[in-house]
Amino acid sequence: MRHVAAASLLLLLALTPTDSRLPVWQAFEFRDGGVHAVELSAPPAAAPHPAAPHPAVPADWDVTDSALADVTGDGRPEWVLLVWRPWRDWPIQAWLDVASPITGYHDAAGDSCHVIVLDPHDGREIWAGSALPAPMLALAVGDVDGDGRSELVTLEGNYARGRRGPARHIDVWRWNGFGFALDWRSPPGLFHQLRLTERDNSGILVVAVR
Repeated sequence: MRHVAAASLLLLLALTPTDSRLPVWQAFEFRDGGVHAVELSAPPAAAPHPAAPHPAVPADWDVTDSALADVTGDGRPEWVLLVWRPWRDWPIQAWLDVASPITGYHDAAGDSCHVIVLDPHDGREIWAGSALPAPMLALAVGDVDGDGRSELVTLEGNYARGRRGPARHIDVWRWNGFGFALDWRSPPGLFHQLRLTERDNSGILVVAVR
């Protein structure tokens, strides 16, 4: 992950338990280009819910997660939505004779997963991504590398397991002015929940998953 020398990123990882015992939490700090195990004094608290709901969306959108935060770096918050909706091909494919590269980007019900950014005041669509090759099952927004700009952190699953997961990877995405570019991807694991929180008032953001 770029910029790790600027600040620290903590990942709190928990493998899915194979019995009735609670998951064992583990914490790792990304610092100076390396990964370092650390201990947390307590499990991270859930992020507070925004005071108002996200703007109205089409009836065929299933919004499975959302965040109200400045993800584009323009100094103003946006609604970042994780949306499942009926798969649609690229319009340009109507004029092409080759198979669409996104044909398989949907679940068994025919729904594809997208990240969509909306204006919080009028619901205007600021940016909408194409169908993702691997669906995101959870998202959070925050500055995880100390550069003063927020990143998009997600749990990555697969369409075969659907929108309930579990996820296999933690991803960190950076807004580049035209969309989101993948900045870091974790090794495979089994993850179900995602949180960002501050650790011990240090200003270091924690990415918590279980």
